[in-house]
Amino acid sequence: MLAVLTAARLTAISDTSWGELIEQNEVTNALLGVTFGVLGAVAVVNRPRNGLSWLFVAEGQANALAVLGGRWMAYAGASQPDSVVTTVAAVLAANVWIPGLVLIVSVLPLLFPTGYWLSSAWRWPG
Repeated sequence: MLAVLTAARLTAISDTSWGELIEQNEVTNALLGVTFGVLGAVAVVNRPRNGLSWLFVAEGQANALAVLGGRWMAYAGASQPDSVVTTVAAVLAANVWIPGLVLIVSVLPLLFPTGYWLSSAWRWPG
């Protein structure tokens, strides 16, 4: 959540239009980051041993970090296009969402609907 708020502040500073944010998938990643993050946090508070709770938190953090990396790249790239920080932000923005997607696609079917492995045989593939 903090990453999305920081990204929103960087967006305000850099005067980026809504069209650019939508085109760069920043809005989608921000919505996914907030939605998964809040749902995961509520679920972790109520059921901390449930695997789906932590899966949602991980997905939310991955999307929020993608937004933060993209906004930092736009902000730092305007003033220092060849700096190490801009390069790290570009790599972060381009790749950090991938582990979250892989977790959702591969682990969610193994934990759904209870949040626990369907049987002990499913632990090895998971």
